[in-house]
Amino acid sequence: MLQGLPGKKLITVILVFLVGILFVIGFFYRKIFELSDTSAQVSHSNLVLYRSEKLLSTLSQNEDAIKGFLLTNDAAYLSVLSRSENDINKQLEMLRVLTGDNPAQQKNLDTLSQFISKASQLSERLLAEKQRAGTAAASKLLTNPESKGLLEKVFSLIKQIKKGEDALLAERKEASREAVFSVNRQLRTLIVMAVFLLVLFLVLLVRFYISRMKQAADNKYASALLRNVQDAIISTDADFVIKSWNKGAEEIYGWKEEEAIGKFGPELLQTKFETNSSFFFIDNLKKNGYFRGEVTQTTKSGKQIFVQVNSSGLYDTKGNFIGAVAVNRDISGRKMLEKQLLELNSNLEEKILEKGSELRNVFERITDGFIAFDEDWQYTYVNKKAGEMLNCNPDDLIGHNIWELIPEVLSNDFHTYCADAMKTQEYRGFEVFYQPGQKWFECHVYPSREGLSVFIRDITEKKNAAEALMASESRFRALVEKSSEIIVMLDEAANKVYISPSSKKILGYRNVERIGKNIFDFIHPDDIGIFRKQFDKIIQAPGAAAEAQWRHKDIGGQWHWMEGVASNQLHDPAVHAVILNFHDITDRKKAEEELNEKNMELQRLSEYLQNIREKERKLVAREVHDELGQLVSALKMDVDWLMIRVPSSDELIKQRVAHANKIMAILLKSIRKIAADLRPSVLDDFGLAEALRWYCSDFEEVYNIQCHYESDVDDKKLNIKTATEIFRIVQESLLNVAQHANATSVTISLKEENEMITAVVHDNGSGFDVQRTGNTPGLVGLRERAASVKGTFTVISREGGGTKIIAVIPVFSASES
Repeated sequence: MLQGLPGKKLITVILVFLVGILFVIGFFYRKIFELSDTSAQVSHSNLVLYRSEKLLSTLSQNEDAIKGFLLTNDAAYLSVLSRSENDINKQLEMLRVLTGDNPAQQKNLDTLSQFISKASQLSERLLAEKQRAGTAAASKLLTNPESKGLLEKVFSLIKQIKKGEDALLAERKEASREAVFSVNRQLRTLIVMAVFLLVLFLVLLVRFYISRMKQAADNKYASALLRNVQDAIISTDADFVIKSWNKGAEEIYGWKEEEAIGKFGPELLQTKFETNSSFFFIDNLKKNGYFRGEVTQTTKSGKQIFVQVNSSGLYDTKGNFIGAVAVNRDISGRKMLEKQLLELNSNLEEKILEKGSELRNVFERITDGFIAFDEDWQYTYVNKKAGEMLNCNPDDLIGHNIWELIPEVLSNDFHTYCADAMKTQEYRGFEVFYQPGQKWFECHVYPSREGLSVFIRDITEKKNAAEALMASESRFRALVEKSSEIIVMLDEAANKVYISPSSKKILGYRNVERIGKNIFDFIHPDDIGIFRKQFDKIIQAPGAAAEAQWRHKDIGGQWHWMEGVASNQLHDPAVHAVILNFHDITDRKKAEEELNEKNMELQRLSEYLQNIREKERKLVAREVHDELGQLVSALKMDVDWLMIRVPSSDELIKQRVAHANKIMAILLKSIRKIAADLRPSVLDDFGLAEALRWYCSDFEEVYNIQCHYESDVDDKKLNIKTATEIFRIVQESLLNVAQHANATSVTISLKEENEMITAVVHDNGSGFDVQRTGNTPGLVGLRERAASVKGTFTVISREGGGTKIIAVIPVFSASES
């Protein structure tokens, strides 16, 4: 039902699938740039807020330094004042650069610069007033409304800048979130489309192969039918070179199939015609499309035999002669009987009477039906075999006219040929369809003055076999010629003995241009090795098949990717070749390469974002540790100084100062913890082993979960990228244990073997179903981290049995980038 169509449908589905994939990939590629742009804008706004906050902190530090100097007259505050003024100018310049695309913020910065300049002048006046008139005069100048208003305006402008940037940050975060949602929606659409097309492709493929299997079964049945026919059935090409040779032909002529195939038929059989040459027979067959007659042929042993030939021409869809099929029967025995019959007819009447009984016995023994008519078309003799063929009693026919008993023969060729034989007194041989018995008879009519002698043979099975053969060949030819695949038949040396017409459409070659050439001459040099290995393998195993992909050269010298299946049918006498079915997958290969490249780009982008985030965390950790830590340390020193100078009699002040000192210590510890969480300095200063040992100890203290750590890895071999990713994998795995596992202990182990580091985090928690929840964002992130350093990531877990996370990462030298 799908002959010819499944291939086209499959190609259409594949093309639609590939076009859809390419479209979505292009869309995702554009969305990735949008995501990168929105992410950069969010980072930019965060940096502006950070610089604004730092400017605010530096101004506060400047104000505190002035107050400290006025109160204590300590020259150390002047160095702090000088450094803070430099930092203020530096932060202003950075903010100007960062807000260069925002006119409103630039205007605020211009106003802020003016106020900061005035504040700087006020600081100089305060210092000059202190030197001139003392601390009281300077303090009075500091606390007057003009000075306070100036500082309030400065702080107000900075808060206004932060407020504007907060609003812009919210807008950019919303845009980034919308972009992520858009990508997710498109990804779901792609998955639904891909599943639909895949199901459609599989349905068409199954129906296509069911049709192919049914066609193969029909061909096998037709082949078995032809082999069991006792007559010689021979097919030739347009030049009358033998293409097929059944067992009946082997029994009649003596030549085996492999000896006859490829030989010129008339020459092999030494066919002789009574009145014409073999060239007349060939021309007549091509012109009229059939030939029926008796010829003399020679067997392999040199014996001459009489053969009844029934030959039909074969034509392609355009009406071109492409070959012939002949059904030959050895009639040497019948010819001998005919000769004896003629001799008997020429003898005297008394001799006929003497031999009548003997002749009757002969007629009863022969396998052909025999009927004798007198000149009035009345039955004079019917042998037993003829009665069986006509489904009647021979004695009931004697003395009756044939036209009275079987009037149907008046309207067919039997009457015409018999009447012509009587008129011309010449032999006539023909085939006729016997309507009452629904049978085909082969008739041989021998006329005499007294009547007709007719030999009949039931050829119904032969006619059905010939028709089945022609129908099978027609179906096979249609299947091959309309197929979108190239079908090639190869001999043991890989030389081409047949090529399907689809080769012209796909590769541009005409069949005749490649017949006899070796297939390895058309395969890409890089693919010859694997193709020859597969070919040699199946040659050694009859019936074996193998799949392969290779590059095939077309008529223009271009290379096409091909995919096909080779099947060894050398053991089958009807085929005697290696059948190679293949089709063009060049477009599919290109699409796969483009998809792999896009995946690599996504992986590089993910790695780039991880590196940027790690650098940002490192930068923020350093700033938090250095800047905030220094400020808190200086503030703690001032509180310690106040603690010393507070009168011992004022117990309430001493308690408040002591409380402030404790708060400072807690704040300093929190700052160090935040910096360590962002980027532990021990990882950069002392290596991976010490960093994990420190983190394991800290994890055990914070979460009250026993943490065991062991390692035999040499940190000197690792570059900072590999060390960082291993640390982050272990860190995030431990956080997952703390948040979800309900564990009481966890073990961390690092082992090095064969230039590979295996990091294992194993807890005794509740575990989970990996098949059901194994693709959470957290686990996907860990898998991406491992992939960014060419490693693998595995999760082993079951409910109630704990969880084991394994990352295997290659060792890179410390000098590697």
